[in-house]
Amino acid sequence: MKEDTSRWVRRSDGDLAGAAIMQREAMPAHAVFYCQQAIEKLLKALWIERLGTVPPRTHSLRALAKNLQLPLTHDQATLLHNLTYDYTPSRYPDVGIMDIEYDLQDTAKYLTETQEFY
Repeated sequence: MKEDTSRWVRRSDGDLAGAAIMQREAMPAHAVFYCQQAIEKLLKALWIERLGTVPPRTHSLRALAKNLQLPLTHDQATLLHNLTYDYTPSRYPDVGIMDIEYDLQDTAKYLTETQEFY
């Protein structure tokens, strides 16, 4: 594995651990954010490893997976879509997009699916 790839994977691992901590501490919006970040960094690590170039500056998990030509299951594609959709409102409550109230059951599902995606 390339050193640059390893750095991205380590950061992704930290985000996944952060998601679990946020879930345990009953901070569901933060857990959603860290799930999205864990997968984003994992996909960018794969980008570096496979393509040898700097990954694009995007938070769209589906776009990254599509450009990497990853064979996703329906459930995986749905997870990437949902996490991309929830990325901004999980971070910024006043963006005017929507007011999402995350509950611990929803975020537990996100966390489990993110761990399975790994």
